[in-house]
Amino acid sequence: MGVRQAEVAQALRRGKANKMIAYELNLRESTVKVHIRNIMKKLKATNRTEVAYKVNDLLAEGTLAEE
Repeated sequence: MGVRQAEVAQALRRGKANKMIAYELNLRESTVKVHIRNIMKKLKATNRTEVAYKVNDLLAEGTLAEE
């Protein structure tokens, strides 16, 4: 996962809305949505909650931004 995707994933894990993620990372909301869609594909997640759960697991393993 790229650095930007990792930042978006961590914001998702904290329960932030797309608009808030976009504002904090100085991105457009549409870009955040693309990152989220790509994160969901990479993690084989079906929703934001599942992404948050899987990101927590990756953070525990220390493998979030290695790819």
